[in-house]
Amino acid sequence: MKLESAWLTDVRVQARHLKKGLLEQKQLEKHLKDLPDLSSQVETVSMPQPALSEDGAPSDG
Repeated sequence: MKLESAWLTDVRVQARHLKKGLLEQKQLEKHLKDLPDLSSQVETVSMPQPALSEDGAPSDG
């Protein structure tokens, strides 16, 4: 994939590029279909997320 294509299909800007006509729905669907399945290489990482706690205070662990 070319660098400019990677920027067009970046999940953070897909909707904007579709709306502006810089990216077509068919192109996006093909890109997503062609992505390799890397689910077997996933590594779970656990990190505290104080912003998501009920009281808003950081947890001790």
